[in-house]
This record gives sequence, structure tokens and C-alpha cells, in this order.
Amino acid sequence: MSDSGVSILIPAYNAADYIDKTLQSVIDQQYTDYEIVIVDDGSSDATLKVIEKWQRRFSQTIKIKSQKNSGVSETRNTLLSLARKKYFTFLDSDDYLDSDYLEKLVQAAEENNADMVISGQRKVSHEGDLIALIHYPVDQYPSIAMRRLNFAGKLYRREFVKKTGVHFQKQNLYEDNPFNLALMSLADNLTILPYEGYNQIVHVGSITARKITNNQIPYKAIEETVKLVSENKKSIKDYDLFVYTLLSFFVFFIFKANKNHSYMRMDKQRQSNTETVLKFAVFAEKLLAGLPSSVYENKYFKFNNVKDLPVTQKVGVYTFLRLLKWNLLLPFIKLYYQI
Repeated sequence: MSDSGVSILIPAYNAADYIDKTLQSVIDQQYTDYEIVIVDDGSSDATLKVIEKWQRRFSQTIKIKSQKNSGVSETRNTLLSLARKKYFTFLDSDDYLDSDYLEKLVQAAEENNADMVISGQRKVSHEGDLIALIHYPVDQYPSIAMRRLNFAGKLYRREFVKKTGVHFQKQNLYEDNPFNLALMSLADNLTILPYEGYNQIVHVGSITARKITNNQIPYKAIEETVKLVSENKKSIKDYDLFVYTLLSFFVFFIFKANKNHSYMRMDKQRQSNTETVLKFAVFAEKLLAGLPSSVYENKYFKFNNVKDLPVTQKVGVYTFLRLLKWNLLLPFIKLYYQI
């Protein structure tokens, strides 16, 4: 194990058309103490040939493992097992970084002795046009409550993650949400930056823009995250924020992600069927009922308590909790998905 540097972990599947730009953005980093670890998850295109070309040029920097197609969660577990640097960050094979990305995040981690660093991101088209900007207004709201649960813009101290035992359960969608929710909650030192240096490509082929089936939902991972964090409730700095973020994920998943896509119009063929969403809602109800404290006593439930959260998020969570309390969640979902 190294006591410095960053492992850049890249899961690759049929990425031949765009991984050149991804890798070039790493090679162009101002910060140079890094290794690139790529796992090719049984690609059927020329991905392996492309990354082997890069490895021949940078043999001391790039490590490659090729495996039979196992899905993104298993691929991320493999990447974690191969990481050797003090920190690691995930980079999807069609995304790319600004040249100061690693330098900014590592500097913040070192200065704050951080277990995890969170920064913002840009969502861009393949042509580089800005679609959305995710910004953490830390200067305006020092005790910022906003938590984005995807991998974009995040750096992790490897020993901290190893100590928690957090890993990926086998499924193909939303594997980042329970992983990051657990680590954000368990971190002793969490640093949030008002910086955006991760560029996430948004396109129709993205896995999160496809129809979601029941076997792709990370039920087990969510259950394990809730159990782990709840068991450590006394040492969690803000357990209410953990619960509120969990609620926000449920609201997003039920009312947004499966109904339409945040950054592109979804047609009826890509919407999940109502039965899938209802099953998830029943799961959410049971999980929330089993928490060690009532969600209705959560300090973030008070609408005006936190200024940095988007109004739509606060309205969504408030409505969700009211529907839960009145036993109207399932009837409302049935009606909502008929509209």
C-alpha cells in the first residue's frame, strides 16, 4: 500500500469510441502521483485493444484486468481490490476530468485529513455543451446538507473505506447510491468543495436512462447501508441528515428516475412499470418503519430548516412523508403513473 497518491478506477464496457478522451484527461492531470486501474468487463468491441495501446505508452502507470462480463457492481469491487494508492476515485469510461481535478481534491483531503472529499460536476453532451451544473455552495452555506450520491467528483481515503467494509452488491443500477450514502454518513471528516472538475457525459445510451426492472434495484445494498449506519448511530455526526438523504433517494427513485429522466425526455417504453415502482415503495415503507428513530421527528423535515436544498427536493420529501403518514403512498403512486 502506498502512503500517497490516487488510484483512478475505471470500469470499462464497450467503451472503445470514447475512452481515449477519458484517459487523455487523466494523463493531462497537473497532479502526477497516480495510477490508472482499468477493468474491461468482457467488452464485445475494441475496448481492450484501445486500453492496451495506452498501456504500452504508459506501462508504469496503467494497470489492466480483463474479465468475463460480470456487471458494473462486480467490476467496481474488482477495481477496489486492485487499488494501491492512499486515495481512490472512480471515473466512468465515457467521462473526463479537468486538468486540475486530482490536485484540487487531493489538496483538500490532505489539508482536512478527510476520509472523503465531495465536489460538484458538469453534465455535458458528447459535443461538450453544458446540460447541467452541480455546484455545492459551501461559501454561502457552510453546513451544507446537499448530498449527491453518484460517483462524479468524489475522492475516498482507501483505508477508511476498507475499515468500514462497504462494498458493492451485485446489481446493475444505482450501485453508487447506497455505497456513497454509507460512506458519507460514516466519515469522521467529510470535506465538500465548491468546485466542478468532473465532466459527466449524458447520452441516451446511459444505463440510468433505460427502463428499470425489479432485479436491477439494489435492495440488499440499501438494507445493508441502513443497518450499518443505524448500528453506528451514536458515532454518526448527523444521523438526521443520513435519514433525510435516504428519503430524498426514495423520492427521486419513485417519482423522478422511473417516470422521466432529469436531463432528457423519456418515452413510455423507457418508463418502469408501475408494479416495479410499487414493490420498491413497499420496501421503502418497511425500511423506514424499522429505523431506530422516527422519520417524522427529523430536523430536516421542517421545510425552512435547510436553505441549500432545492425547493423541489424539500417539497418531494415533505409530500412523501405526508403520504406515508396518511397511508396514501401506494394509491398516489398508482394514480401518478397513470398520468
